Amino acid sequence: MKLSRILTQSLWALLIVMPMMASASSATPNPFNESVEFNNSATDGSSQTQSAPDVDNATTKESAPILTAENLVVGSIRELAGKAMLHKQGEVRGTKASAGDMLKAQDILRTKRNSQAVIQLIDGSTIVLQEQSSIHLKGLQSLSLEEGTVLFDIRKRGASKGLKVATKTAVIGVKGTQFLVKDVDDKVDVYLNEGRVEVEPVEGSFKHYKAVSTASFDDYSQQMMAEFQQEKDKMREGIEQMKREFVDYLNSFDMEAGTAVSISGDELTSYPMPDNYDDLFKELEAQAEITRQKLNKNNSSE
Repeated sequence: MKLSRILTQSLWALLIVMPMMASASSATPNPFNESVEFNNSATDGSSQTQSAPDVDNATTKESAPILTAENLVVGSIRELAGKAMLHKQGEVRGTKASAGDMLKAQDILRTKRNSQAVIQLIDGSTIVLQEQSSIHLKGLQSLSLEEGTVLFDIRKRGASKGLKVATKTAVIGVKGTQFLVKDVDDKVDVYLNEGRVEVEPVEGSFKHYKAVSTASFDDYSQQMMAEFQQEKDKMREGIEQMKREFVDYLNSFDMEAGTAVSISGDELTSYPMPDNYDDLFKELEAQAEITRQKLNKNNSSE
Protein backbone atom coordinates (compact mmCIF):
# COMPACT_ATOMS: atom_id res chain seq x y z
CA MET A 1 0.00 0.00 0.00
CA LYS A 2 2.77 2.44 0.93
CA LEU A 3 4.61 1.70 -2.31
CA SER A 4 1.42 2.17 -4.32
CA ARG A 5 0.75 5.53 -2.61
CA ILE A 6 4.30 6.75 -3.31
CA LEU A 7 4.07 5.79 -6.98
CA THR A 8 0.73 7.53 -7.30
CA GLN A 9 2.09 10.79 -5.78
CA SER A 10 5.17 10.66 -8.04
CA LEU A 11 2.97 10.20 -11.11
CA TRP A 12 0.85 13.22 -10.19
CA ALA A 13 4.01 15.31 -9.62
CA LEU A 14 5.31 14.37 -13.08
CA LEU A 15 1.98 15.26 -14.68
CA ILE A 16 2.14 18.75 -13.07
CA VAL A 17 5.85 19.54 -13.69
CA MET A 18 6.20 18.31 -17.31
CA PRO A 19 3.79 20.84 -18.93
CA MET A 20 5.56 23.67 -17.05
CA MET A 21 8.95 22.51 -18.35
CA ALA A 22 7.63 22.27 -21.91
CA SER A 23 6.22 25.78 -21.73
CA ALA A 24 9.49 27.18 -20.40
CA SER A 25 11.53 25.46 -23.12
CA SER A 26 9.30 26.85 -25.92
CA ALA A 27 9.58 30.49 -24.72
CA THR A 28 11.91 32.83 -26.64
CA PRO A 29 15.24 32.91 -24.80
CA ASN A 30 16.67 36.17 -23.49
CA PRO A 31 19.41 37.16 -26.00
CA PHE A 32 21.68 38.20 -23.12
CA ASN A 33 21.08 34.96 -21.17
CA GLU A 34 19.93 37.02 -18.24
CA SER A 35 16.50 37.27 -16.67
CA VAL A 36 14.80 40.66 -17.07
CA GLU A 37 12.56 40.89 -14.05
CA PHE A 38 10.96 43.46 -11.77
CA ASN A 39 10.73 42.15 -8.21
CA ASN A 40 8.06 43.73 -6.05
CA SER A 41 6.98 42.75 -2.61
CA ALA A 42 3.53 41.22 -2.45
CA THR A 43 1.03 42.17 0.22
CA ASP A 44 1.81 38.92 2.04
CA GLY A 45 5.53 39.69 2.17
CA SER A 46 6.46 37.16 -0.53
CA SER A 47 8.35 38.09 -3.70
CA GLN A 48 6.46 38.49 -6.99
CA THR A 49 8.03 38.49 -10.47
CA GLN A 50 6.71 40.71 -13.26
CA SER A 51 7.90 40.65 -16.88
CA ALA A 52 9.45 43.79 -18.42
CA PRO A 53 6.90 46.08 -20.07
CA ASP A 54 6.30 45.70 -23.79
CA VAL A 55 8.45 48.38 -25.49
CA ASP A 56 6.16 48.67 -28.50
CA ASN A 57 3.12 49.20 -26.31
CA ALA A 58 4.99 51.68 -24.15
CA THR A 59 5.89 53.86 -27.10
CA THR A 60 2.27 54.14 -28.18
CA LYS A 61 1.34 55.99 -25.02
CA GLU A 62 0.87 59.74 -25.42
CA SER A 63 3.85 61.80 -24.34
CA ALA A 64 4.23 65.55 -23.72
CA PRO A 65 4.87 67.54 -26.94
CA ILE A 66 8.50 68.49 -27.52
CA LEU A 67 9.00 72.27 -27.70
CA THR A 68 10.96 73.16 -30.83
CA ALA A 69 11.61 76.34 -32.81
CA GLU A 70 8.96 75.24 -35.30
CA ASN A 71 6.09 75.07 -32.79
CA LEU A 72 7.13 77.89 -30.44
CA VAL A 73 4.20 80.31 -30.21
CA VAL A 74 5.41 83.91 -29.86
CA GLY A 75 2.08 85.75 -30.07
CA SER A 76 -1.08 86.30 -32.06
CA ILE A 77 -2.81 88.80 -34.34
CA ARG A 78 -5.12 90.67 -31.99
CA GLU A 79 -6.59 93.09 -34.52
CA LEU A 80 -6.50 93.39 -38.29
CA ALA A 81 -7.89 96.28 -40.32
CA GLY A 82 -7.68 95.64 -44.06
CA LYS A 83 -5.64 92.77 -45.49
CA ALA A 84 -2.46 90.98 -44.51
CA MET A 85 -0.60 87.85 -45.56
CA LEU A 86 0.85 85.31 -43.14
CA HIS A 87 3.86 83.30 -44.29
CA LYS A 88 4.15 80.30 -41.97
CA GLN A 89 7.74 79.33 -41.18
CA GLY A 90 8.84 81.86 -43.82
CA GLU A 91 7.16 79.99 -46.70
CA VAL A 92 7.12 81.81 -50.03
CA ARG A 93 3.38 81.46 -50.60
CA GLY A 94 1.49 83.03 -47.76
CA THR A 95 -2.12 82.68 -46.68
CA LYS A 96 -4.65 85.36 -45.88
CA ALA A 97 -4.22 86.43 -42.27
CA SER A 98 -7.11 86.87 -39.84
CA ALA A 99 -7.54 88.33 -36.38
CA GLY A 100 -6.90 85.59 -33.84
CA ASP A 101 -4.26 83.78 -35.90
CA MET A 102 -1.47 82.33 -33.76
CA LEU A 103 2.06 83.42 -34.65
CA LYS A 104 4.97 81.02 -34.28
CA ALA A 105 8.72 81.39 -34.54
CA GLN A 106 9.91 82.09 -38.11
CA ASP A 107 6.48 83.36 -39.26
CA ILE A 108 6.36 86.50 -41.43
CA LEU A 109 3.41 88.92 -41.41
CA ARG A 110 2.90 91.44 -44.24
CA THR A 111 0.24 94.15 -44.33
CA LYS A 112 -1.26 95.38 -47.58
CA ARG A 113 -2.03 98.95 -48.65
CA ASN A 114 -4.39 100.86 -46.32
CA SER A 115 -4.12 98.07 -43.73
CA GLN A 116 -2.95 97.75 -40.15
CA ALA A 117 -2.22 94.77 -37.89
CA VAL A 118 -1.82 94.64 -34.11
CA ILE A 119 0.31 91.81 -32.72
CA GLN A 120 0.20 90.78 -29.08
CA LEU A 121 3.29 88.88 -27.93
CA ILE A 122 2.95 86.25 -25.23
CA ASP A 123 4.81 88.45 -22.72
CA GLY A 124 2.22 91.23 -23.10
CA SER A 125 4.21 93.42 -25.52
CA THR A 126 2.41 95.12 -28.42
CA ILE A 127 3.53 95.59 -32.03
CA VAL A 128 1.61 97.66 -34.58
CA LEU A 129 2.31 97.21 -38.30
CA GLN A 130 1.33 100.13 -40.48
CA GLU A 131 0.36 99.67 -44.12
CA GLN A 132 2.74 97.86 -46.48
CA SER A 133 4.94 96.70 -43.64
CA SER A 134 6.53 93.34 -42.98
CA ILE A 135 7.96 91.74 -39.84
CA HIS A 136 9.75 88.43 -39.38
CA LEU A 137 9.11 86.85 -35.96
CA LYS A 138 12.29 84.87 -35.48
CA GLY A 139 11.60 84.00 -31.85
CA LEU A 140 10.73 85.39 -28.44
CA GLN A 141 13.87 87.53 -28.36
CA SER A 142 14.49 88.28 -32.01
CA LEU A 143 12.48 90.12 -34.67
CA SER A 144 13.39 91.45 -38.08
CA LEU A 145 11.80 94.43 -39.82
CA GLU A 146 11.66 93.66 -43.53
CA GLU A 147 10.09 96.93 -44.69
CA GLY A 148 7.61 99.65 -43.78
CA THR A 149 6.76 101.30 -40.46
CA VAL A 150 6.35 99.33 -37.22
CA LEU A 151 5.66 100.62 -33.70
CA PHE A 152 6.77 98.69 -30.61
CA ASP A 153 5.63 98.78 -27.00
CA ILE A 154 7.95 96.28 -25.32
CA ARG A 155 7.45 95.26 -21.72
CA LYS A 156 10.47 95.49 -19.45
CA ARG A 157 12.71 92.46 -19.69
CA GLY A 158 15.70 91.21 -17.75
CA ALA A 159 19.21 91.87 -18.94
CA SER A 160 19.48 88.36 -20.39
CA LYS A 161 16.08 88.49 -22.11
CA GLY A 162 16.35 91.67 -24.12
CA LEU A 163 14.68 91.90 -27.53
CA LYS A 164 16.72 92.37 -30.70
CA VAL A 165 15.04 94.12 -33.64
CA ALA A 166 17.08 93.76 -36.81
CA THR A 167 16.95 95.93 -39.93
CA LYS A 168 19.05 95.85 -43.09
CA THR A 169 21.73 98.11 -41.64
CA ALA A 170 21.30 98.10 -37.85
CA VAL A 171 20.30 95.98 -34.85
CA ILE A 172 18.28 97.61 -32.08
CA GLY A 173 18.66 96.21 -28.56
CA VAL A 174 15.59 96.68 -26.37
CA LYS A 175 15.02 96.00 -22.66
CA GLY A 176 11.60 97.63 -22.35
CA THR A 177 10.54 100.73 -24.19
CA GLN A 178 8.27 102.38 -26.77
CA PHE A 179 9.70 103.18 -30.18
CA LEU A 180 9.05 103.29 -33.92
CA VAL A 181 11.17 101.89 -36.74
CA LYS A 182 10.73 103.00 -40.33
CA ASP A 183 12.54 101.18 -43.14
CA VAL A 184 11.97 102.76 -46.55
CA ASP A 185 14.28 102.87 -49.57
CA ASP A 186 17.32 101.48 -47.71
CA LYS A 187 17.06 104.19 -45.09
CA VAL A 188 16.19 103.33 -41.48
CA ASP A 189 14.72 105.84 -39.04
CA VAL A 190 14.30 105.09 -35.33
CA TYR A 191 12.12 107.27 -33.09
CA LEU A 192 12.34 106.64 -29.36
CA ASN A 193 9.36 107.78 -27.30
CA GLU A 194 10.13 106.10 -23.95
CA GLY A 195 13.02 104.25 -22.34
CA ARG A 196 16.41 103.56 -23.89
CA VAL A 197 17.66 101.48 -26.81
CA GLU A 198 21.07 100.61 -28.18
CA VAL A 199 21.65 100.78 -31.93
CA GLU A 200 24.48 98.73 -33.44
CA PRO A 201 25.59 98.47 -37.07
CA VAL A 202 25.15 95.12 -38.79
CA GLU A 203 28.85 95.29 -39.58
CA GLY A 204 31.70 97.74 -39.09
CA SER A 205 31.00 101.00 -37.29
CA PHE A 206 28.70 103.99 -37.67
CA LYS A 207 29.92 107.30 -39.03
CA HIS A 208 28.00 109.48 -36.59
CA TYR A 209 27.06 113.00 -37.62
CA LYS A 210 26.29 115.16 -34.62
CA ALA A 211 22.96 116.75 -35.47
CA VAL A 212 23.31 119.47 -32.84
CA SER A 213 26.05 120.88 -35.04
CA THR A 214 24.43 120.31 -38.43
CA ALA A 215 23.63 123.99 -38.93
CA SER A 216 27.16 124.95 -37.91
CA PHE A 217 28.54 122.28 -40.21
CA ASP A 218 26.64 123.68 -43.19
CA ASP A 219 27.54 127.29 -42.38
CA TYR A 220 31.16 126.41 -41.91
CA SER A 221 31.25 124.40 -45.13
CA GLN A 222 29.76 127.26 -47.17
CA GLN A 223 32.15 129.73 -45.58
CA MET A 224 35.13 127.58 -46.46
CA MET A 225 33.92 127.08 -50.01
CA ALA A 226 33.70 130.85 -50.44
CA GLU A 227 37.06 131.57 -48.84
CA PHE A 228 39.09 128.88 -50.53
CA GLN A 229 37.64 128.65 -54.02
CA GLN A 230 41.07 129.43 -55.44
CA GLU A 231 42.97 127.29 -52.98
CA LYS A 232 41.59 123.77 -53.39
CA ASP A 233 44.28 122.06 -51.38
CA LYS A 234 43.64 124.26 -48.39
CA MET A 235 39.91 123.72 -48.79
CA ARG A 236 40.29 119.92 -48.73
CA GLU A 237 42.52 120.10 -45.68
CA GLY A 238 40.02 122.36 -43.96
CA ILE A 239 37.09 120.06 -44.74
CA GLU A 240 38.98 117.05 -43.38
CA GLN A 241 39.66 118.98 -40.19
CA MET A 242 35.99 119.93 -40.04
CA LYS A 243 34.95 116.28 -40.35
CA ARG A 244 37.13 115.38 -37.40
CA GLU A 245 35.28 118.02 -35.38
CA PHE A 246 31.73 117.15 -36.46
CA VAL A 247 31.91 113.38 -37.06
CA ASP A 248 32.90 110.43 -34.86
CA TYR A 249 32.93 106.66 -35.40
CA LEU A 250 30.88 104.40 -33.14
CA ASN A 251 30.47 100.64 -32.67
CA SER A 252 27.12 101.32 -30.98
CA PHE A 253 24.90 104.28 -30.20
CA ASP A 254 22.69 104.66 -27.11
CA MET A 255 19.40 106.47 -27.71
CA GLU A 256 17.44 108.30 -25.03
CA ALA A 257 13.72 109.09 -24.90
CA GLY A 258 12.68 111.96 -27.16
CA THR A 259 15.45 111.40 -29.71
CA ALA A 260 15.66 109.96 -33.21
CA VAL A 261 18.32 108.59 -35.52
CA SER A 262 18.46 108.26 -39.27
CA ILE A 263 20.67 105.49 -40.70
CA SER A 264 21.77 105.27 -44.31
CA GLY A 265 24.45 102.69 -45.01
CA ASP A 266 27.10 103.22 -42.35
CA GLU A 267 26.10 106.82 -41.69
CA LEU A 268 24.05 107.68 -38.61
CA THR A 269 22.59 111.09 -37.79
CA SER A 270 20.98 111.81 -34.42
CA TYR A 271 18.47 114.58 -33.73
CA PRO A 272 15.50 115.46 -31.48
CA MET A 273 12.33 113.52 -32.29
CA PRO A 274 9.91 115.59 -34.42
CA ASP A 275 6.40 116.30 -33.18
CA ASN A 276 4.62 114.80 -36.20
CA TYR A 277 4.88 111.28 -34.70
CA ASP A 278 2.91 112.12 -31.55
CA ASP A 279 -0.37 110.78 -32.96
CA LEU A 280 1.21 107.45 -33.88
CA PHE A 281 2.61 107.01 -30.38
CA LYS A 282 -0.75 107.92 -28.86
CA GLU A 283 -2.35 105.18 -30.96
CA LEU A 284 0.39 102.75 -29.89
CA GLU A 285 -0.22 103.60 -26.23
CA ALA A 286 -3.96 102.95 -26.68
CA GLN A 287 -3.25 99.54 -28.22
CA ALA A 288 -0.73 98.73 -25.48
CA GLU A 289 -3.33 99.58 -22.84
CA ILE A 290 -5.76 97.12 -24.43
CA THR A 291 -3.04 94.45 -24.30
CA ARG A 292 -2.36 95.16 -20.63
CA GLN A 293 -6.06 94.97 -19.76
CA LYS A 294 -6.43 91.63 -21.55
CA LEU A 295 -3.34 90.31 -19.80
CA ASN A 296 -4.59 91.41 -16.38
CA LYS A 297 -7.99 89.86 -17.08
CA ASN A 298 -6.40 86.54 -18.04
CA ASN A 299 -4.19 86.55 -14.97
CA SER A 300 -7.10 87.31 -12.62
CA SER A 301 -9.23 84.52 -14.09
CA GLU A 302 -6.54 81.87 -13.52
